[in-house]
Amino acid sequence: MSPHILALDVAGAPHRWINVRDAAHYYATDMIAWAIGTNEFVLRGGTQRATGLQSLIRASSIIAIKGKDFIVRHFDHVPTLTKEMLIARDRYMCAYCAQRFRFDQLDMEHIKDVILPGEMKEILNASWRQRRSRRRT
Repeated sequence: MSPHILALDVAGAPHRWINVRDAAHYYATDMIAWAIGTNEFVLRGGTQRATGLQSLIRASSIIAIKGKDFIVRHFDHVPTLTKEMLIARDRYMCAYCAQRFRFDQLDMEHIKDVILPGEMKEILNASWRQRRSRRRT
């Protein structure tokens, strides 16, 4: 398995994971704006005829890449939250009774804060049993 390098845009926003070979391309074409990271991958190339020296690229584990292809767009876009993501985040636990349930026994519920009124909303898991008992009250 090839090690991966985190590619950022010049502002430092994560863009994607790339392999070491792709990182070597960005180093060779002078598209690296800056690099950080504790790990370093050493890539050795051929020997130069004029100098007799072997070419060498040291790729950091986190690199910022210049260019319009690496500009992160949609800063204001909020990713959608699916039922699968929510239930996995809360480890299949009901927010009301703190018991674990199967996926098909849990549902998403929207909560609006009554003590501090406003736009604060929270999405949490609730078992079918807990949802039915809360609706009666």
